[in-house]
Amino acid sequence: MFEHFFGKLGIQQQTQPSNATSEAGKWRQQILALGEYLGGVRLGSGSRKRIVESVRLVSEAAVWSDRRSPELLSVIIDCGLPKALLRLLREQQQRTEIKREKATAVTVQILQTLSIILDGVSDTHFLQALLGDGFVNDLIGAPVDLDCEEVLAYYVAFLKALSLKLTSSTIHYFFINQPESPKFPLFTTAIALFDHPDSMVRVAVRAITLNVIRINDPDALEFLLGAPACAHFWGQVMHAIKDCCDDAFRLLVDMPQDGSASWAAVDQVLENHMGLLAYVNDVCALGVDRINRRIALEFNDRLLTRTYIHAIEVGWRANATPEETLYMQVVTLCLAHFFAIVRYSPLLVDTVAALFTAQEEQQQQQQNHSVDSEDDAGSSNSPRVYQHRPYRPAQSPAIQSPQSNHNPFIPSPFEPSRTLMPWLCVALE
Repeated sequence: MFEHFFGKLGIQQQTQPSNATSEAGKWRQQILALGEYLGGVRLGSGSRKRIVESVRLVSEAAVWSDRRSPELLSVIIDCGLPKALLRLLREQQQRTEIKREKATAVTVQILQTLSIILDGVSDTHFLQALLGDGFVNDLIGAPVDLDCEEVLAYYVAFLKALSLKLTSSTIHYFFINQPESPKFPLFTTAIALFDHPDSMVRVAVRAITLNVIRINDPDALEFLLGAPACAHFWGQVMHAIKDCCDDAFRLLVDMPQDGSASWAAVDQVLENHMGLLAYVNDVCALGVDRINRRIALEFNDRLLTRTYIHAIEVGWRANATPEETLYMQVVTLCLAHFFAIVRYSPLLVDTVAALFTAQEEQQQQQQNHSVDSEDDAGSSNSPRVYQHRPYRPAQSPAIQSPQSNHNPFIPSPFEPSRTLMPWLCVALE
């Protein structure tokens, strides 16, 4: 009886490997057939339905092989399936007779297949073979129709999936560190879509840049901060934040009597403003010192001095126009967003110091302005840092009135000095 029982167990133990081997053999034949078909098919002559289905099966075969039979992953590489997908992406731009619908369907399926492979396959050797020899940068640079919303969505998802594979040991696949012309296609392609109208695209692009910065690779950081293709990006972020202030102001100025639709537009602009500030905070939270210093420079020069302080100084004048006062109120709300979201202490310290330290010796500062300009001229390649004035209490407790209209600050009941504190008090009321 026991021999019969163990005999049955032995039969079952032998049957399972046999079934697995049989299934692996079927997938091997399927992979070879896919390699033969996709390696020779042309978009102009092949059936769209068959091409799309064949491309879909590539991701299914890769994920199954990774989980059940890892040795089949080398078969996928050897039969040239990744190169066949790249060729199909390039071919749609080379052949004008291909219908747009067919090209779009094939492109979307290829991008979806690549994203599934990147997300679902964990085999290190397969991923290295897929990313190596410049293949990943060829995929990023492949011509795709970004004017098509469906293609754009899958393309950005593919870039995001690639960025998740970035580590200190894989970054050399993405960053081409040539002495004369270094290239980082993943980053430069992503930041080109930073201001895209689609909010989902913008969110994905911000995630990609965060994944790149997080690596903190010295050579890559040098490229991100100094390369012509990237140097404008950090100013672009601050410019986008300022655009939100300006757009909200324009919507409020042009708002009709029944402005329900306009208020919805204002809410959308302010939501984008908070999203940009959250992105700045996320970048600073990564703790990459060189990036944080660059952000502080750009913020102090482009936002703190040119937008926030200037708008408050103009809007708080006794003879300010209604538009100038309104813009000051918009900036007040933007500052409230800033203090609620940003947690990077150097930015907070500079902003608080600029808003609440004493505004004294105006004429002396104007006389020294020419000296400051000469100092800045020696470092014109980098943004000027806002130098805040230290607080010095007045000698007399008596409240002094402004001596002339040139001084835009109204005496504060809270401090015996002319500061921006009254502006904040009125704004909070």
